[in-house]
Amino acid sequence: MKKVLVSIVVFFILLVLAAGFTSCTKTAPTPSLQSTKVKNASLSITQVPVEYKITNETANITVRYAEPDANGDMVIVEKIVLRTIESFNIVCKSGSLASIQAWNTEGERKEITVEIFVNGEIFTAGSLNHLSGIAEASGLVY
Repeated sequence: MKKVLVSIVVFFILLVLAAGFTSCTKTAPTPSLQSTKVKNASLSITQVPVEYKITNETANITVRYAEPDANGDMVIVEKIVLRTIESFNIVCKSGSLASIQAWNTEGERKEITVEIFVNGEIFTAGSLNHLSGIAEASGLVY
């Protein structure tokens, strides 16, 4: 019985590996019309438009998000938001980590949703985690 179970497990592992190798296809990336290329010596850097959007119930939240500094390096900025809907627009280098966190300033556990849009399309989103009290979303943008 043990040999049959091991054989079945090995068979399914090989089946999954075979399916993974045969289903991979390489496609050329399609450039976005909203991204712009900046040539710096021999290095080509894509500038990516990013929008952070926050929706909340209390109109009193703290938001922490990443934005580029004067050198283009991502730094963390923290702001108090006194509106139920707010958004911040940035332009960052391709491969940068876009990241946003938001929490109720008064410690309440009312709903918060954070969204990251890249090139005008939803990239990732998160809602309030009632254990931590923080809504967060992040990802590398290209």
